[in-house]
Amino acid sequence: MSFLRRDRSKVNLKPSSISLTPAAGQSGVSKGNSPEEEELPLSPTNNHSSSASITSNNHKVIKRNSSGALASSSTDKQIFNNNFDISDIDGKPPTKKNSITPSENYSPRSSVISLTQLHHSNSNHSATTNDDNGDGLNNLKDDYKGFHANKRPTGIANVPPLSQPIKPRFKKKSNSLLGKLMYNRKDSDTSNHSDHSEDSNDLNSSHRQSHSTRTPSAPSSLGVQQQQRKSTGSSTVAPAKHKFRIPSISLDHHHHTRHHHSHQPSVAEVDSPDSTEPETIDKVVSDVPSSTEASTTSPPPPTYDLNLSEMQGIVEVTDKNGEADKHTEEQVTSNGKELITVPSSLWKAPDSWDVKVDKPVKDGISVSDSDDTDDKGTITERGKFDLRSRSSSPTASLISTESHEHHKLARPHLPNLYGTHHSSHVVQTDPNNKGPNHIVRVFREDNTFTTILCPLETTTSELLKIVQRKFFLESISNYQISVCIGNCVKVLESFEQPLKIQMGLLLLSGYNDSDNLKLFGREDLSFVCKFVVENVFLRNLTHDEEAMLSKDYVDVNISGLNLKNIPNIFHQHTYEIEKLNVADNPAIYIPLDFIQSCNNLTSIDFSRNGCSKFPLNFLEAKKLIYLNLEKNFLDELPSKFSHLKNLTHLKLNSNQLSSLPKSFARLKNLESLNLSSNYFHSYPEAISELSNLRDLDLSYNDLSEVPESISKLSKLSKLNLSTNKLSKTLPKYFETMTSLKRLDIRYNQLSNVDVLGSLPLLEVTYASKNMITTFSDKMESLRLLHFDRNPITNLQFENLLELLTILDLSKAKITSIPAEFISKIPNVEKFVLDKNHLVNLPNEIANLSKLASLSVYSNNLQVLPSNIGQLTSLQYLDLHSNNLQTLPDDIWNLKSLSVLNIASNILTSFPKPPLSVAKKISSTVNFRNVDIGYKSLTEDTEDDYNGSSSSSIDLSSSSSSLGDSLFILTLADNRLTDECFSSISFMAALKSLNLSYNDIIEVPEGALRRLVKLNELYLSGNELTTLPAEDLESLKTLKLLYINNNKLVTLPAELSKITNLQHLDVGSNQLKYNISNWPYDWNWHWNKNLKYLNFSGNKRFEIKQSHVKNPETGEDFDSLLVLKNLKVLGLIDITLTTTSVPDQSADKRIRTTASESENIGYGVSDSMGMREFVSNRDVFIQKFRGNENEVLICSFDGKRGVANQGHRISSLTKNIFVPIFTTELNKVKDDSEIQDAIRKTFLALNKEVNGILSSKKINSFNPNPQSSKDALDLNLTDDGNAGCAVTLIYIKDKKLYTANIGDIEALLSRTNGDHVVLTNKHDPTNRSEFERIRASGGYVSGDGALDGDLPISRGVGFFNYLPHTHSGPDIFEMSLTTADDMIIVATRVLWEYVSYEFAVDILRQEKDDPMIAAQRLRDYAICYGATDKIAVIVVTLGEQKTNRSRFGSNALYNNLGREGDLFGNKKRRDRPAVTGDSSLRRLEEEIEAPVGELALVFTDIKNSTLLWDTYPAPMRSAIKTHNSIMRRQLRIVGGFEVKTEGDAFMVSFPSPTAALLWCFNVQQNLLTADWPSEILETDQCCEVADGKGNIIFRGLSVRMGIHWGSPVCESDVVTGRMDYFGPMVNRTSRISAVADGGQIAVSSDFLDEMGALYKIHENIENGNVNLSEAYSGNLQAGEIIERELASIEENGCEYFRIGEKKLKGLETPEPITLVYTKKLKLRYEFFQKRLSQSEESEMSTRIVGALPVEAIYGLRTISLRLENICSTLNGSHPISESFQNSSVVISEKMNTTFKESDLIGLLNHIVTRIETCTATLYVRQQMSVANGDGAFEKSKPITKIMDELNEIIQLMVKLKEENKLITN
Repeated sequence: MSFLRRDRSKVNLKPSSISLTPAAGQSGVSKGNSPEEEELPLSPTNNHSSSASITSNNHKVIKRNSSGALASSSTDKQIFNNNFDISDIDGKPPTKKNSITPSENYSPRSSVISLTQLHHSNSNHSATTNDDNGDGLNNLKDDYKGFHANKRPTGIANVPPLSQPIKPRFKKKSNSLLGKLMYNRKDSDTSNHSDHSEDSNDLNSSHRQSHSTRTPSAPSSLGVQQQQRKSTGSSTVAPAKHKFRIPSISLDHHHHTRHHHSHQPSVAEVDSPDSTEPETIDKVVSDVPSSTEASTTSPPPPTYDLNLSEMQGIVEVTDKNGEADKHTEEQVTSNGKELITVPSSLWKAPDSWDVKVDKPVKDGISVSDSDDTDDKGTITERGKFDLRSRSSSPTASLISTESHEHHKLARPHLPNLYGTHHSSHVVQTDPNNKGPNHIVRVFREDNTFTTILCPLETTTSELLKIVQRKFFLESISNYQISVCIGNCVKVLESFEQPLKIQMGLLLLSGYNDSDNLKLFGREDLSFVCKFVVENVFLRNLTHDEEAMLSKDYVDVNISGLNLKNIPNIFHQHTYEIEKLNVADNPAIYIPLDFIQSCNNLTSIDFSRNGCSKFPLNFLEAKKLIYLNLEKNFLDELPSKFSHLKNLTHLKLNSNQLSSLPKSFARLKNLESLNLSSNYFHSYPEAISELSNLRDLDLSYNDLSEVPESISKLSKLSKLNLSTNKLSKTLPKYFETMTSLKRLDIRYNQLSNVDVLGSLPLLEVTYASKNMITTFSDKMESLRLLHFDRNPITNLQFENLLELLTILDLSKAKITSIPAEFISKIPNVEKFVLDKNHLVNLPNEIANLSKLASLSVYSNNLQVLPSNIGQLTSLQYLDLHSNNLQTLPDDIWNLKSLSVLNIASNILTSFPKPPLSVAKKISSTVNFRNVDIGYKSLTEDTEDDYNGSSSSSIDLSSSSSSLGDSLFILTLADNRLTDECFSSISFMAALKSLNLSYNDIIEVPEGALRRLVKLNELYLSGNELTTLPAEDLESLKTLKLLYINNNKLVTLPAELSKITNLQHLDVGSNQLKYNISNWPYDWNWHWNKNLKYLNFSGNKRFEIKQSHVKNPETGEDFDSLLVLKNLKVLGLIDITLTTTSVPDQSADKRIRTTASESENIGYGVSDSMGMREFVSNRDVFIQKFRGNENEVLICSFDGKRGVANQGHRISSLTKNIFVPIFTTELNKVKDDSEIQDAIRKTFLALNKEVNGILSSKKINSFNPNPQSSKDALDLNLTDDGNAGCAVTLIYIKDKKLYTANIGDIEALLSRTNGDHVVLTNKHDPTNRSEFERIRASGGYVSGDGALDGDLPISRGVGFFNYLPHTHSGPDIFEMSLTTADDMIIVATRVLWEYVSYEFAVDILRQEKDDPMIAAQRLRDYAICYGATDKIAVIVVTLGEQKTNRSRFGSNALYNNLGREGDLFGNKKRRDRPAVTGDSSLRRLEEEIEAPVGELALVFTDIKNSTLLWDTYPAPMRSAIKTHNSIMRRQLRIVGGFEVKTEGDAFMVSFPSPTAALLWCFNVQQNLLTADWPSEILETDQCCEVADGKGNIIFRGLSVRMGIHWGSPVCESDVVTGRMDYFGPMVNRTSRISAVADGGQIAVSSDFLDEMGALYKIHENIENGNVNLSEAYSGNLQAGEIIERELASIEENGCEYFRIGEKKLKGLETPEPITLVYTKKLKLRYEFFQKRLSQSEESEMSTRIVGALPVEAIYGLRTISLRLENICSTLNGSHPISESFQNSSVVISEKMNTTFKESDLIGLLNHIVTRIETCTATLYVRQQMSVANGDGAFEKSKPITKIMDELNEIIQLMVKLKEENKLITN
């Protein structure tokens, strides 16, 4: 999308001997009919005009050379050959004798006409007369500011545009006159240069031709003094028969004067004071009149020169033999005078003519890249002069090695497709050997193709030559190669390499080297890319387009019209154009003369054009203020970019820039700069010089730091640095940016941003998803603060923030909100505190009078402030997933509240309304029922829900309580009973009521009668056996009714009266009734509007063929075909004998799969949300490919389909997936190839779907008989933006394969409560995905969408987003074990509202019924706020447990009668809740307290006291995390929480295996918990990993002790919970104290019990005994213990005996054994090191001062080593350092016998010895240096060293004495 709109290079322009001239006025002939038949439109002249002298072949031609202003240097004289071709003017083919040959290369791009100039004398004004009547022209006012105001020289009147275009009349008498169209005009400069007046006068005096004409030159817009230019005309007048009229063609023919170069100043000459002008001396032969004479005479009729030598490139001159003249120079004389040599081609065609030049460029021509010259063009590698941008070869390819290296670092693993650096990463060692050949298909426009074998480095120009031979093209000068990717096109530059582009696109699309990419091009790759050879033709506007665009010439918008040139109608109105939008035109070229003509142009939008090089013509738009170049492929900016000095707004986002030129700093007027989505690894320093910059966007780059120079931007008010790599602390110098008002630093790794508190004007701050832990704010202007997803534990506002309205602190580590904090934000309107650790809210929150939205879900709130009713402005309140047990009565005073969500709490009732409120609501509802009626209520309700009814406003304004204002009430997943309806029934304004998963047994009669506006009613997951039939009749507006997962046997017939019902879910009930008994039981025939109907899970429900017909319609009652609007029908496990069932289609999804089989269970649930049509699909095949050991599950989620039909691509993908996958698997030889088969299947999906769309794009789709209706119906209009996400689950034997593209995620649940994520969510904001998107030319918007629209980065289809998306999957493979329990596959919306851990808890609760589990997950997502479509698939693994029976207690382990562990049945509603944590209620019920023999476990946190003292706030958060892990694992494994003391737990288990497994699970979960960063930064809790990166320690370190025995068991009289006493408890506590942090210490009794169980397990494994016998007939206990043993073996169990330990307070020592999992056994090595260090510490407990004793003996060793060195240097033989051990020996023997005074004396002695040795060594070193012997090279006795030193000292004394005498 974004990359295929670009400025096409003029690949057909081949200058040979063009004299480069300054930008001048040029004109052309418009393309169309013959000039004799078509009247050409008028186009104004340009800034500069010139003339050429053209004569017949018999006349002499005198011309002057002109220097090239477009050259790299103004001193270089550039000469080129013009060799242009032009078609025959009147369309007739020329004969062989014709001097003009037809060509296909002529394609003019504009029509420009030169006007006859008007002269002023110094004293009076004379105008030229009209050709018809001689009247003078009506000149424009002198102060006229329009187009022609810039076309006159000083002293010349304004020239108005012609009243009508000139109609050309071509008079063709013979072939020799064809194409001789140029007439001679003389050009004059606007003023004379005073320094050269003498030369000018001499030159003027030599001119004698009376018929020469002049045209005005434009005054300099650059402020450089204009210079005079002269030109010669024809020496004679051609015969009359050769004269004809044509539109005036301005010849850009510049001449040199004797001493200076006259031309329009170039940009280089303006900016560079060192620019010089070449001196050229030309002889003038012909005569011309003086300037005075010319100014007083009317111009004569023009004469025409028929010499075509100057017209090379426009016409082709042939000699007598019919061959083209190849001479580049000619010699002519004038009147027999001196012979001079002049170039044959000094004339250059206007840029808009698009002239093709074939002759090669002379060597030595280059274009400078210096910052002091003006890059007006470059020479390409094929010798083409490109006026638009610099070419990459040979000049622009000379890029510094540094820039290449820098560019390579940006994308080391991703291909670089386009741009000037396209081939920079390939080093060609041998120019004759370009590597192995690859294959590419090249198509013609008629879709015929040729297959070409060529090297990978082949360029576009080289490939074009090959194509010429393949397609037998006469010439390729008018052809180009384009690459079509999806619905977009990019014209390739001549230097770009198509095969590399093809290779890169294949790699970016999921292919790899195993696909043999060299030969991959043999196939049709249209679904990836397609190379097309196109004939360059200029598309004209249609009549309708021209009529539409001609309405406004000021703001020109021609975007998305697939244009290659500027339409002619705009050339006539260039003086009016102020804004030009040419976006989404991939091949458009804006000529230089057009840009120069648009004098008032201030805005250009050149976005989405796929431009690889900056269009240099834009540099001539001097008044440009706004320039949009976003979404191109620019990888560098020209150094002359600074010439756009007036720019204020510049958009360069979504390009490939990695640096900015230094000259960029000159754009001093720039106010807004967008550089997001580029490749900046370092901050561009040039930006810091833009003193007026106010808005800077550097998001989505790779910046790791921001330098101090950014503080120079004193006026910067908006700064976006999101999605970079900033880390640590935001620099201190940010406080100098005092003008900053908006800052975005999201998605970095910043840990400290306190400097922001010093910015006085900062109003908006986005700092989401960083590592910020604390923030202290001093600013007063803050209005919005987003600090979500940061581990914040402390937030302080020092000043009163009266302007702050939005504050987001969600997903942090906040444990409390201080009252003083609330007082600092009095005017906040939106306050978000989700997913923290809050226990309560301060009462001061009621003082926030303007608070409109408060969200505090997923905290630990236990109570709400009693004065919450004072929040009279509150409209939205979300409190779900807390621990609220009651609500304050004051909640009825929230008179503005419209949305209230209190799901997943522990509420048992809802407060009753005050009596006054109840009376008012009752009377109001009764009044409405009587006087208004249901019809009006229905209409009001629909309008209110859409927010468009005035009645809703009246209701809100007149509401006095919650009952009047509340629209949406969610009370799901609480403990509410039937009594709650007594309060809810007074909420008459309700439109949505959710009471799912409560303890409601029956809806009281009349409870729903007042809720006449109800649209949605959710009653799923209760104990309902009946529905209130009479109340249903009153719910006329009801559209959605979910009553699944209840105990309904029949449905009342009154449901048929809810005619507006669209969604009905009655799944997983106990339905069993006669559908034909319609007067008493419900039948769907009267609910014609049903779109969603689900019966799945009603295993006793039967829809059998009925012979009873509907009396109204005559249809059979068993027919489901009567539901014409039905989109989803669930019939899983339904007995279906009728044939009247809808067929599957793109618009309908019908499910009839069985949910159970021998070894796998299947459940599915979905919701359409607010959508009207189906987009989700799924596949479940139990015996895939007919094999018992294979299972296939797939989920397909359609994206961005049209709203008025089913999703075709998801339907098509589902239909073709299984055949393609089967085909690929059949090719597999062994299981190692399965992953590759999966990958190829996913890639084939895109090939199939996008292949169809690609062929339909060019109308070449040929359906075969097997083509489905979905394939036939696919079209670009409806499906171009559409696609679908796919997730595959494939099980073969014990191997699980998962693959996915998109955002459908899969999760594996294990029996121990752990989970494994099986998929990779392809979110565009993921760094790897974003980098791939960026490399392919796409971008990611601020809201995280690909190209601003798409929420995923991979998928099938998405034709219009290619190549930014692809269907290459992420594949995961694993072996299944007995611990792997269930798999869940769900779409994006579910995971947005349900966490992985939450989903696992639901699965465990409903593990025996996957259908109910899937429905519960969907229902919970809805009650948490989901409104979009949801699809959930749940699969159970292993043998189904449907035939199990319940057992009582047993002799062996009679504590193991745990129904929850065995059956996973519904929660026991007959027992009151015993927990204050709502999250625990979703898990298994807590086991009964074990008695008798049991395992007891004590736990404690190491160094908890120190941590509490040091970090109180983070520890509050950490303790909540710790407690949550402990309690969750207790429910999962099956343990009983006895009590807690501080942070210590005491828990009991009925079996030793359960106790050990719980300890293992807790230790592992503590490593991965989300701890506050302050805790992780401490020495006690920091992360420690082994050499392989496996984490050994992290977070709170918990010691554990396990003992097995029989304690005294008694219930606590206060709490009623079981408690334990006696010696066993004491011993367990002491065993726990022996353990270190992270250790599990067990007793010998526990080990003995585990050993016995291991023996039983071995006997069962060996077949010596069966399970029932081994466990004394208690099959339950056996299954549980065997399962737990299997889990322990899977974790790996390592025992380390540390011997007997004396336990404090106990007489008998206890043999202690440490137990670790295999992953954590390295902890024992750490423990041993600590133990040895502690033992050594115990040995040397004595210290001398602050110095340990062992340090003294260490110093002794050092002194001995130094003495050994000194002895060796003194001549002794070195001895071995065995004495090193002597210090250890002395230390061991004398540690206790030495007195402190002895140790101090020893220390002094050792220090003295060390000092002596070091002094000796120093003296030796200095003496060696003084003698020049080097350091210690020669060993000398110390006596000799001292003698030498003595001599030196004596000499120094003597010198001092002599010096003293001299001084005196």
